[in-house]
Amino acid sequence: PTILRYDPTLDPILQLGFYRERPENLPPLTEEQEIRELIELRIEAEEEIEKRLQTVDGIAAVDVRGGYEKEIRIDVDLGMGDGRATVWTCDLTHGYIAINADYRS
Repeated sequence: PTILRYDPTLDPILQLGFYRERPENLPPLTEEQEIRELIELRIEAEEEIEKRLQTVDGIAAVDVRGGYEKEIRIDVDLGMGDGRATVWTCDLTHGYIAINADYRS
């Protein structure tokens, strides 16, 4: 069996969601425009809202999650056939590490 320690004091006490309202009289966005807006909204959340909240006295950590993140794709041709592999990496941002620094299993 696996036993995990859970500390509810590490859970966020406040979660916020952001979206942009779009007037109904405008034509619908293309998929590319929607993705661009989602990227801009995430950047705004990271560069403005997150930074402002981090300066508020009493706030221990702020972490932006969700939204549309940029993806980097690297294709490597080793000349060894048509094999494929997908490699998933973990979140090693400063915010993630800071939140999980005291976790012990």
